[in-house]
Amino acid sequence: DAEKSLAPKLKSLQSRGGATTSELTEILTKAPKMLGIKKEKTISIYYDFVKEIVEADKSFEHKKLCHSSLPEGSMQKNKMRNVLVLRELGMPQRLLFSLLISNSQIVCGKERFEESLKKVVEMGFDPKTLRFIQALRVVQ
Repeated sequence: DAEKSLAPKLKSLQSRGGATTSELTEILTKAPKMLGIKKEKTISIYYDFVKEIVEADKSFEHKKLCHSSLPEGSMQKNKMRNVLVLRELGMPQRLLFSLLISNSQIVCGKERFEESLKKVVEMGFDPKTLRFIQALRVVQ
């Protein structure tokens, strides 16, 4: 039942920081799988992160985004750091956000991610394509 499962999540996200309905719609359209996350705190963290990327991309500022409020070494912090690295390489939002929300291990960890990323870049894969992500999965 959507009213029971989605309504509380949507209300919670909208109440945080006074997001407008159009902002909420835009962010959730970019990363709809976010609504499948069970933990409210995790949804909030990912929502804020996706929102920052969308807003930065709108203003053409690929500014450094950081999440110092997250514990060092936490899975979310590792994922966000690695997703930002991929963003700086030019990976499109649709691919970035699917990695962020997924349970995929390719964006978890630091050293292993960096090694895999280096190999895939050296092989000449284009970060703007799904093949790049597939190559990351293979070399891990």
